[in-house]
Amino acid sequence: YRLEYDSNFASASTIKGYIQRWNGISNKVSLSYTTSTANNQISVNYMKVVPSNDSILGITHYYYNGNAVNNSSTRNGAVCYVYKTSHTTPSTSSARVVAYATCVHEVGHALSLKHSSNKQDVMRQGNRTVTTPTNNDKSFLIMKWGN
Repeated sequence: YRLEYDSNFASASTIKGYIQRWNGISNKVSLSYTTSTANNQISVNYMKVVPSNDSILGITHYYYNGNAVNNSSTRNGAVCYVYKTSHTTPSTSSARVVAYATCVHEVGHALSLKHSSNKQDVMRQGNRTVTTPTNNDKSFLIMKWGN
């Protein structure tokens, strides 16, 4: 994955630590940091964009060979945005947790995971507190990618 971030908010190593929480779950998923701008990778844009709707914490866009595709198409790249909002701007420790939870959630989408109905899961839409994949999230990743 490649990382673009607001250094006033968090260090690169902190953000990388949250992204890499998906590692070690499936032998076929290993997220490693790169400075490359290749099309076939995950790019995480962390706190760089202000959305038009303050209630949206993040979003993931999908690509195939550099062209935008929808989330059900074959894809080999993704761009995850963790938005700068009143909920995620780092004025408090709770806002930082929301931003980190959103980052882990959006990277889950980049790994082709869908929303979960369990409010304890990272992949629950609107998750604001869970920053580590749960057993349920891990099961979804293994079902998608294999053990």
